[in-house]
Amino acid sequence: MEFFGCAHYSAHIWMDPERPDEVYCDGTLWNADLDKGTTYPFSTIWRANNAVNDFATHGLGMTLFTANNGRQYGYSYDTSYRRVLFIREGDVFKPMLAFSGGGGRIWADANGDSAKQPDEEMNSPNAFKGGFYTVDKDLNMWAMKEQVFRPIRVEAGGRPVYDFTKPEKTPIVRAAMVDPDDNTVYVFDGGEFGSRIDLGRFTPDGKMLWGYSGSLAWWDAINLPPQRPGKMWGATAFLGLAGDFTGFATYFGVHQIYARDGICVGTVLRDPRLGGSLSQDMIASDNINGQLVKPKGRKEPVPGDVRLLLSMCQGAPTVVAYRARVPGAKSPATSTSPVGKYRIDVVEPLKAAKLAFRPDADGKGCSAELAVPLTDLSPLKPAPGLTIGFDAGVNFPDAAGQFNAAKAFWTGREAIVRDIPTEASFFQDKWGTLEFTK
Repeated sequence: MEFFGCAHYSAHIWMDPERPDEVYCDGTLWNADLDKGTTYPFSTIWRANNAVNDFATHGLGMTLFTANNGRQYGYSYDTSYRRVLFIREGDVFKPMLAFSGGGGRIWADANGDSAKQPDEEMNSPNAFKGGFYTVDKDLNMWAMKEQVFRPIRVEAGGRPVYDFTKPEKTPIVRAAMVDPDDNTVYVFDGGEFGSRIDLGRFTPDGKMLWGYSGSLAWWDAINLPPQRPGKMWGATAFLGLAGDFTGFATYFGVHQIYARDGICVGTVLRDPRLGGSLSQDMIASDNINGQLVKPKGRKEPVPGDVRLLLSMCQGAPTVVAYRARVPGAKSPATSTSPVGKYRIDVVEPLKAAKLAFRPDADGKGCSAELAVPLTDLSPLKPAPGLTIGFDAGVNFPDAAGQFNAAKAFWTGREAIVRDIPTEASFFQDKWGTLEFTK
């Protein structure tokens, strides 16, 4: 039996986009069926039970994410205002790294028992400025002020190891989230900590793409008029990234929505100070949480998605990469037909790939053996337990060898030929999975 109680101050909710069948809320994991609109609690993800195992997941919310190594992690402020990094094992998130409320002490679990021992704690080096603010999918830890710590190694169980005496300097302050598509960095303050930019987007090397300042903390905005689009009054929580949108929650229950180019496009939810009856479009309490999320099961490709074409060209084995989305691509290839159109940003031969075809003994078929350098498959980083989307297909020509007459996929999904945009489409939501092992 699992136990959970009533929500504490401003219950926090978050979904890992890679796991759209689960939602975290206030220390509890819930099964979620988005199509049916139903949820069911199935695990309390961590229970503090003694003085050396007193971490909690829900002081000011828990952010869950799947790293590029395939493991799931979470980070939060706990009820003692410590910043804590957790790793998932089964249905439990085990604490493995924590910073005291003022950032003066650091605990790093060395033996995997998630309990503090004296030799696992240290004073924060002078180089370290407070706790961390976010962790990206490469497990880089972005500190509160102008620092990022990259893991010096990740151990077999998924635990990252950092050297907090050697920060990497960055001009970015209070990084709230790193966009996994292009590595741009979103910052968020809300007016509480005096940052120069309260909401903005930066290139990885710190060049500002857009930014807003002048946000008022909730205690300075509480007597202002009700919320309107574009007002940074009482901003409390970054909402994450979903498709073309981002934004922030406010203390007054209204969520401000921005396009990724920095333009405010509107608000959602109703300011309870306007009165009226309670309804689903109102948060009738102090609000410091919320999320915009685009669950996995996507139909649009993202950077890193690649199709490899294996064929013979002028008598030689040839491998061609079709990269659906490449930020900054100069000459994308677009296929058009009466049915529709489809864009592929980069089409390029992989000259370092090695391909060999071997005819079957009966002469009716063949097998293919392929070796591709990992640099040609970036950002893929194979690791034991990593699961990625995958499919494989074979084209069958007509008797004259001029046109595709049929196609078969490993997943058994529907195949369409004779329409180039449809054939070029990636259809990620129909892929199977490929798991790496040792």
